[in-house]
Amino acid sequence: MRALLIVLGLCIFSSSVMAEIKEIRWATPEWVDFTDKDGSGLYSQIVEYVAMDAGIKVIREDVPWERALDMVRNSQADMTGGEPPSDLYYQSKTPIVKNVESVLVRRGLVTDWHGVDTLKELRGVSYLGYDVFIDGENLINLVSLMGVQDREAAITMVFQGRADYFIDNNGQMMEVYERLQGTFDPEEFQIFTLTESLLYMCFPKTERGREIRDLFDRGMKKMYDERREELRAMYRSIGAGFPDHQFD
Repeated sequence: MRALLIVLGLCIFSSSVMAEIKEIRWATPEWVDFTDKDGSGLYSQIVEYVAMDAGIKVIREDVPWERALDMVRNSQADMTGGEPPSDLYYQSKTPIVKNVESVLVRRGLVTDWHGVDTLKELRGVSYLGYDVFIDGENLINLVSLMGVQDREAAITMVFQGRADYFIDNNGQMMEVYERLQGTFDPEEFQIFTLTESLLYMCFPKTERGREIRDLFDRGMKKMYDERREELRAMYRSIGAGFPDHQFD
């Protein structure tokens, strides 16, 4: 009887947590084509679909990336993403994106591409605050990489010969690359893939965070079931990697 009462108590507690979730606070930077401030963007559309399906209001807070992660860790926000696998959060079981990090290099500097080892004798540039991990090590500890205030200024340094390569998320790199078409000769540059990884949405390590994570995964499964090809086209339209997750 005691065991039954404990189980019933847990079920009631879980139901009461779910009943209280009327809105969620989403902390995120603005990323072009992913979380645009006007409400468009890939992540924005996915979050909107999941929230509308569950009848939940989303309150978005635009903050820098590290601040967004910190807010989720401290339960000041309910969600952010995407982030590689981490024990610091509950994370969605469904990846939000297949992340591709690319390197734009001045032609002639690289004859054989061997990943990060190829960059160790070259001068690199990225936007200020950029980081990516290679086999658990932050790239900035492995290569010579200068941070510049914005992507356009960083990539222009390579176009002008003041740096050997520019490194960034592939989708965001290509957005700047295409916007600057006509200001450089594309034949003078090569683009290589540095790394690929799956990124996940992050939630606080609390009962509420777990419930919201599960809600998000249910919404993603429904979106995949009903709109997989439409979803695939959304990713393709901005050059983002479609995770093509297969549900059990």
